[in-house]
Amino acid sequence: MARSPKDPGYEGKFERDPMADGIQERLNNESEGWILADFVVIVGVARATDNGWERRAFLYEAEGQADYVTDGLVGKVQELQAESSWAEIEAEAEGEEGDGKTL
Repeated sequence: MARSPKDPGYEGKFERDPMADGIQERLNNESEGWILADFVVIVGVARATDNGWERRAFLYEAEGQADYVTDGLVGKVQELQAESSWAEIEAEAEGEEGDGKTL
């Protein structure tokens, strides 16, 4: 049986990555038994400068993650935007009523 991040002494794939820790904590709080396998985080940032606001986007991925995994996750963005909530995604993963799409 696979160990859960809730198990005492669990050492996950991303044990020293604060971003992965935050993602896993959210998974622990909002889903049942999901363990972070890979990740991509895209954030928009802004800062005030003398010339007004400067805006940028940054992409963070797991250290050592294969490019094809990152590309695959980024490619899922539009499909996932069509999903309205974690609850729908979880229901589909558990085989409950949904539109048949899987993650």
